Amino acid sequence: MSNNSALLHVQDLRMYYPVYKGVLRKKVAEVKAVDGVSLQVGKGETLGLVGESGSGKSTVAKCVVRLVAPTAGRVLFDGTDLCQVDGERLRQYRKHIQMIFQDPYTSLDPLMKVGDIVVEPLLVLGILRDRKQLKAEAERALELVELNPNKLGRYPHELSGGQRQRVAIARAIVLKPHLIICDEPVSALDVFTQSRIVEILLALQEQFSLSYLFISHDLAAVRFMSDRIAVMYLGGLVELAESQELCAHPLHPYTQALISAVPVANPEVESSRQRIVLPGEVPSPLNPPPGCKFNPRCNYRKPGTCDREEPREIDLGSGHFVRCHQYA
Repeated sequence: MSNNSALLHVQDLRMYYPVYKGVLRKKVAEVKAVDGVSLQVGKGETLGLVGESGSGKSTVAKCVVRLVAPTAGRVLFDGTDLCQVDGERLRQYRKHIQMIFQDPYTSLDPLMKVGDIVVEPLLVLGILRDRKQLKAEAERALELVELNPNKLGRYPHELSGGQRQRVAIARAIVLKPHLIICDEPVSALDVFTQSRIVEILLALQEQFSLSYLFISHDLAAVRFMSDRIAVMYLGGLVELAESQELCAHPLHPYTQALISAVPVANPEVESSRQRIVLPGEVPSPLNPPPGCKFNPRCNYRKPGTCDREEPREIDLGSGHFVRCHQYA
């Protein structure tokens, strides 16, 4: 994808959290939650971001919407570096970038009614003040997420988990954004509700030409939603390709293990598949291994190379990128 066609372009993003010790709060180390991530999201595209818990997916999302200020790197939205924007100008850019959080039980204010939750962004950004117009916008947003407008006067605790997540989606789309960051939007829901939420997100994308950064540890959901998939491990990207290409021909050993863990609906095929079980645990981002961060768990580890040299990004053509010494 060329830089001109990218709505969002993240360049060498880094987010290091300092670790302090003692009464004097002396800095003794850094947690490298995100360490040199670069990715792009095109207009009308869904980029899936997958990886285990602790891989840095949600930190990337927080940096993109500037809930946290990254340690280094650039976050270009429609050509503007959001890392260099503050105050009122940043608030105005948030009209175009919204976020759906993982847990609908905690992302909604329990003391606010549904109608007030949905239109709060319009009030905060000073877009609308008229009560009749605000109510009309709230009703329209609820209808778009297939929720009856009679829920406007309810409180979040009176709704099911799926209904709460629909309210969160309605709140995100009421500003008519160009990009929505979906941070594990279905992981707290049952399987049936997950499928309905995914269908709603796809319908909204088609209707409004939305771009999504869809973050999840569930590769099956990401594969269904995404045009391209990026795989994260311990703060960095290890592979990126079109969705079908990545799932059919995974190259990085970590990606291969992730895909092998996704169940197949056909019992005969499932019984004949071989699971790839990775040895050991994910290393601590406080003290990552030298060289390739995946090398302590890799079955293809090359001593003297993998444990000393960090792999570079290799372009294998057709938009398939991988960081692995096997392909150097």
